[in-house]
Amino acid sequence: MLATKWGMPVSTTQTVVGALVGAGFASGAPVKWAWEKGSVSQVAASWAIAPLIAAAMSSLLFGTVKYAILERADPFLWAMRLIPFYFAGTGAILALFIVIEAPTAPSLEEFGAGKAVGIVLGVFFFCLLICYIFFMPFFKRKLIMKDSRLRIWHVVLGPLLLKEDVKLFWPGKGEEYVTDYYEDAYGEVHAGAKDESLRQRHPQGKENSLDQDATPLGGSPKVLASDPEKIQESSNLAAPAPRMLKKPEPYERFIGPVQHLSWANPQKYWGYLKFGLLQGMLRNYVRNASFL
Repeated sequence: MLATKWGMPVSTTQTVVGALVGAGFASGAPVKWAWEKGSVSQVAASWAIAPLIAAAMSSLLFGTVKYAILERADPFLWAMRLIPFYFAGTGAILALFIVIEAPTAPSLEEFGAGKAVGIVLGVFFFCLLICYIFFMPFFKRKLIMKDSRLRIWHVVLGPLLLKEDVKLFWPGKGEEYVTDYYEDAYGEVHAGAKDESLRQRHPQGKENSLDQDATPLGGSPKVLASDPEKIQESSNLAAPAPRMLKKPEPYERFIGPVQHLSWANPQKYWGYLKFGLLQGMLRNYVRNASFL
């Protein structure tokens, strides 16, 4: 409760196990503390071991992305080259978990390490083949050929997507071939804008220096404070133009059209239901954070 109040992350697994231990104490049930299978000691140790393993794996993954893609001279080229291997690696890891950790699966000693390795490698190369046949043509048409008609269901066309005159079934509408999730509802990107403006204004890193040619009145030239006409004229010039919504927010999209209806109309309930259920799909935390 305190972690939730302070905005800290909460582990539901730890909460459930702690509640069960507390219920065991309250009911007088035997609780195993010795280091053996199913004991509270092993469960508590997993709370420290699992985050460390997750941190190590995430560091390894981020390190490969950073030095194999982001730090290269052409990050986009290397991303396109390594996408199939990330797909295949994810499939192989999931196959490993299913082979070892499935409730009905035998132990690794009983199943055999050779069989487990064979299954993992087989899944890896199968996912690699699927990715090269279907997903890479899809990514090339979407990101290199910049076809705005392309949608996820067109991935089944595979190599046909590389043709110039390919006919797409149920083509999408719009002119954007990718979605910029950093855009706010007005189609503007604010992420990093503050740092970029500081670099342009102070290329030598002198953020605290005073600019003698600064424009104190909203970007207009300096005027005498004792001249009201010039102050009014400069204020009118600096007035920003009204912005138009490019992407309607969930309220304008679902509540606005039905707000005037009475509560006896089922369309009003349908609009409020969509507003409550679809906000997470229509709002992106990156876009909202950059907007704020």
